[in-house]
Amino acid sequence: MAPIPAQFFAIVHRMPRTPRDWTADLYPELDQVAAFRNRFKGKVLSLRDLGLRRAMEAEALGHVCVREAVGRRTSALWAHEDLLPELEAAAAEIAELRAERARREEARRLERIARITEALDDVTWMTAEDRALARSHLESLPVEEVSRGAIERRLLARRLARAIEGLPRLTARSTRIAIAADIRFSAFGREITETWDPVTTIDLTPELEQLLFSDDLAPFRAAVQETARAAAAAAVSELRVRLFATIAEAGRTIEETVTLVEFTEPTDVERVRASLVDHAVQRLESSGERALATLQKSLRDIAADLIWSRRRDLLRAGRASREGQWTVAGDRRNPVLVYTIEPQVTALGEVFTARMGRKVSLPRDLREALFRQPFDVFTAIAETYVAEQ
Repeated sequence: MAPIPAQFFAIVHRMPRTPRDWTADLYPELDQVAAFRNRFKGKVLSLRDLGLRRAMEAEALGHVCVREAVGRRTSALWAHEDLLPELEAAAAEIAELRAERARREEARRLERIARITEALDDVTWMTAEDRALARSHLESLPVEEVSRGAIERRLLARRLARAIEGLPRLTARSTRIAIAADIRFSAFGREITETWDPVTTIDLTPELEQLLFSDDLAPFRAAVQETARAAAAAAVSELRVRLFATIAEAGRTIEETVTLVEFTEPTDVERVRASLVDHAVQRLESSGERALATLQKSLRDIAADLIWSRRRDLLRAGRASREGQWTVAGDRRNPVLVYTIEPQVTALGEVFTARMGRKVSLPRDLREALFRQPFDVFTAIAETYVAEQ
């Protein structure tokens, strides 16, 4: 293939710019840089500004398109051919601005590469995977934030998990260390052993972080174990106090319930007590904050069910002997009082009696008496309420 004559390039260089060339060489700087915007204000116009409708009309009047239209969002802009020398000079200035910007960006890119390389070389304990993660993280940061500290913050959780691997009772949870412990205690005559995981957590102190990011992890592991032992001992002591307080409260609830169900047979009494104790022990053997926090509520719910069932049966059995034949119905959460009234009407010298059933929700005082007062106290209050109706 014959070489292209040098004269061809000179001809190409002297060829006038197309609208696409003008757009590429002038924009967006001609709009965004204040100096250019002020210099060409009122000189670079749209067809509407020129009072024209078609590009052919603008070209016939000596105007040149210097910015192409982009869809409906950006209209084409036109300049008179007399303005082209000024636009040529502006294009040269813009080219220099772009070159300077490119030089600065290249300098920052090289500075970023140098700082990233320096930071990575400063950390000798990283694995190949750690290094890849650290590099990716550093490349996303502003160059001013690229440092060894940024690497350590990014890899803290990974380094911590690796550092305490194999240490008994210790688990890395993100940037904290969870400590598990066995708790032994007595409840209702039974010995209970349960594992709380975690019983507490510890944060890394600046001293521990410094040891963590050293090449040799042995000093860190020794320091963490010592710190964990002290933290676990304090947490277990505090937990035992809470456990014994919860057990004592549960014991009071159990005895109150046994009293309120008012069984006459010792075997029935022991059956109720045993069921409540079994539930309490089962919850105590389920380690965790939730099991401990909800023990008393669940025990009270069971106690309320027992009291409700027992008293409902007693009231239904003796209904015929009570005034108004009142009893309770519904369920434990929504108990209602059911009774009958017998209004009498005298007409034509005769007395007519009607029997009508009524059902009302238990008033608050009756509800509280049903579950918290002795059975005879509740029935006395209920008798008074029915008599008043």
